[in-house]
Amino acid sequence: MEAEAPVLHDEQQTNVAIDRTLTYGDVDGAFAAADVVLRGRYTFGRYTSFPLETYGVIAAWNPSEPQVTIWSNFHGPYSMLFVLAGALQMPMSKIRVITPSDVGGSFGNKITIYPYMALLALASRKAGVPVKWIEDRMEALSASSCGADRVSEIEMAATWDGELLGMKMRIMDNVGAYIRAPEPGCLFRPIGNYVNAYRVKHLSVHALAVMTNTCPTGPNRGYGCQQHYFPIERLMDDLALKLGKDPAEVRLLNLIQPDELPYHTPTGGVYDSGDYPATLNKALELSRYAETRRTTGAAAAADAPVRTGIGLAVAIDPSASNMGYMDVSKKAAERRPGLGRAGSSQMTRMYLDATGGVTVELETAAHGQGQETAAVEIVAAELGVAPSTVSVIGGMDTGTRPWTVSSGSYASRFGSMGASSIVAAVRQLKQNLIQAAAYFWGVPSDTADFQDGRAMSTEHPELALSLRDLARRLHWSAGDLPPELQNACHIEGNFIASDMDYPNEQDQVNSSAVYSFAADVVKVEIDKETLAIRIVQYVTVHDSGNILHPKLVRGQLAGAALHGLAGALYEELVYDENGAFLTGTLMDYLCPTVHEIPQEVVMDHIIIPTPKTLTGAKGVGESTAQTMPLALANAIADAVGHLGVSITDLPITPSRLWEQIAAAQFPLPHCSLVVRTP
Repeated sequence: MEAEAPVLHDEQQTNVAIDRTLTYGDVDGAFAAADVVLRGRYTFGRYTSFPLETYGVIAAWNPSEPQVTIWSNFHGPYSMLFVLAGALQMPMSKIRVITPSDVGGSFGNKITIYPYMALLALASRKAGVPVKWIEDRMEALSASSCGADRVSEIEMAATWDGELLGMKMRIMDNVGAYIRAPEPGCLFRPIGNYVNAYRVKHLSVHALAVMTNTCPTGPNRGYGCQQHYFPIERLMDDLALKLGKDPAEVRLLNLIQPDELPYHTPTGGVYDSGDYPATLNKALELSRYAETRRTTGAAAAADAPVRTGIGLAVAIDPSASNMGYMDVSKKAAERRPGLGRAGSSQMTRMYLDATGGVTVELETAAHGQGQETAAVEIVAAELGVAPSTVSVIGGMDTGTRPWTVSSGSYASRFGSMGASSIVAAVRQLKQNLIQAAAYFWGVPSDTADFQDGRAMSTEHPELALSLRDLARRLHWSAGDLPPELQNACHIEGNFIASDMDYPNEQDQVNSSAVYSFAADVVKVEIDKETLAIRIVQYVTVHDSGNILHPKLVRGQLAGAALHGLAGALYEELVYDENGAFLTGTLMDYLCPTVHEIPQEVVMDHIIIPTPKTLTGAKGVGESTAQTMPLALANAIADAVGHLGVSITDLPITPSRLWEQIAAAQFPLPHCSLVVRTP
């Protein structure tokens, strides 16, 4: 961005790819009325979630059509396929994409595999034979995808009581050598929840995306929210310190209250349900926060071998993105009327066979979340049948399966969108079965019902048909059925999220279908000699709506927390001042293992269903990836803050802590170091 800096792409004449200023409410008035104004500068490091399997693509070009079939561990959103079609200069109908039932982990990283899908397709066309490419680990670290590193400058205006009046933010993402779709999503994906869970009416955000000679960025678990919440949650602690209050007290004062829901944020988000104070209070109770707080930081015993700290953080977790948020990267005058992207939908195909078995075809392209297990239980519970009679076909094939531009497994959308589309399909199947049974019996359909795996008459108890018998009659007597029942065994369920409009002229948009809430408390010990950081206790409490499968939810929360921990303490993609990549192997790029997980993990829930989905479920797969690094940073700040250290940069490593403590305790005058060789 400096005037003398070389420009990466001459045709652009600048390295600044995106430069937007968004203003909501009376920001200047809020700051003029403030008793306290705090400022801070924070950096969030660049890291990748490092899935178990790397990118893999096979492409086979058919010159007679021409058309191409691509096998890939891509998992959506399928709007990316239109970018692929543009690159190949082919209609989408001539590109068939096949995804396996499990893509081997992703956490967002494999959304950006589509450039390699295009390259392999072109290579197959050139070679005249199918072409295969499997990414190696160094390629994965250096060139696949990673989350954007960000520099944030934030100002927060408040009263002496601690009430937030307004915020100003300047956020700058390093998007790498090219701004590659879905970027600049990291800047704008959280726009509906820019204010987090706080009652902030006045906000300005200056958002910039800058290109550098580094790996292009893309989605990483907690996409955009990690980077956005880090400066807010750190400054909330600093506000409490400034006012002589407890960090929990200041948060509870500013949290949106249950009776204010549905709550419309100044940026356009609609928080429909929840109890944020109850969720935070439960986390404080489970962690024994008040008791522990009295013995951490400066209050810890001077002769103890470790420094202890406790920290907390809260986060609104958005799920099921509204594709319209991307257009906030453009000014209102630059958007094309009637041609904007908005909304989110999901489809499920279902088939009842002649033996009463149900087959479910998902279009979510899972990557390890256990979606098939959840789908079986949803269908079995709705029909009242044994789970063993339900089969699920995962994966994706655009040549044979239904899909929408928002299809795929990303943005924690299965619990809200995917599960709702399954419910829509199975309820339509139930309705078909009720109508068919009523037709066979010659009774009105409103006097028939389907429960516990069988159709029954509410007026004639002797009339009943098991699902197996009903299915057999539907298949073998199809010619005797009225037209509306001849396809009763074949269902396509479609769920479309509500309140998902295009951004308005004031740059307001409800950027997600539903919003979960999480509150974390972390207790740490820091060795005084080595400054090694150990997480003694991790407590997380969630409002994710109805829980579809407790074990799967626990696995999602644990996995996301570990990713958040990784970015906070260990993982960082490092380049030197000349752009040379320094962390291309696992000897240099540090991934946490089982030995780095918290000593004690406590998970709990406040269950408040959302009315916006058919299941009452919200998203759950990314929340702790957002809250863990924030609470961890606050805990470390609590442990070492009395030494004059302020935690402003992630990741936090022992060496960086040592440098900060040394600089605070032994400040040196400006000097130069001369090294003499013998």
